[in-house]
Amino acid sequence: KSDNKPATTTKTHQHTHQSILHNIHPQHLYQIINNVDEYSHFLPLCHESKVLQVSDCGTMYDAVLRVGLPGLSSSSSSSLLEERYVSRVRRTAPPPPNAFIAAAAVEDDNDDDDGGGSNNDAAKNNADTAAAHDNNHHGESSSVAPKKPIMWTVEAKSIQSQMFDSLKSRWQLTFFGKPNNNYNRSHNIIGNPISASHAGQKSSASSSCHVNFEVVMQVSNPLISLTLDRVLKDVARKQVEAFERRCHEIPFSPHHDRRDNE
Repeated sequence: KSDNKPATTTKTHQHTHQSILHNIHPQHLYQIINNVDEYSHFLPLCHESKVLQVSDCGTMYDAVLRVGLPGLSSSSSSSLLEERYVSRVRRTAPPPPNAFIAAAAVEDDNDDDDGGGSNNDAAKNNADTAAAHDNNHHGESSSVAPKKPIMWTVEAKSIQSQMFDSLKSRWQLTFFGKPNNNYNRSHNIIGNPISASHAGQKSSASSSCHVNFEVVMQVSNPLISLTLDRVLKDVARKQVEAFERRCHEIPFSPHHDRRDNE
């Protein structure tokens, strides 16, 4: 007899949320995003969050999250469906101006690598702007303007999950406003030896952050798929709003990039 079991269908759910967060420096939001251990204190439906290990270079780490799915909740605060999964996270921040030579070397290496990916693109963009700024900072004439805005990037991909076949997210953070003024302002914070507290207060009060937050999920469970169809857009919006509130609650420390996720 032939086996007539229905084939499992995997469905992809994708949503991109874009917004402008006023009076928030992109580097501040970048710090909050990478402080995973605090997620359970302010993110909706996040019941557990912990960094498991960090790479030696500090640009990659594994983290575990335990989250509930809205729309499948009982009348109590607990969720009927909950998922505990592990993600591998890569983060890319702009280099300080005095590190532009090293950043440019990364760009050269990426030119020879056909499979660089989006994080390599972010590093290349940041190398271009860092090199242009360093020339101008030392009084050298240069006709090369920053090609693209300075960008902070955080990308996560699930590596252990029962509920999701695949779960990916990507944050892209840039300044909102005049590129030149914002560029100088950001590097005053990152590279110049001014008062950290003064820089943080001034920048947070005068900067705005453009957020591009993308979520892509692949699921085979039809019940979960149906739920995601209804709630994914709202979940992404509420996540960004929660991070925005957290930025206003936690002071900006410009010279602290939380490499060790402490």
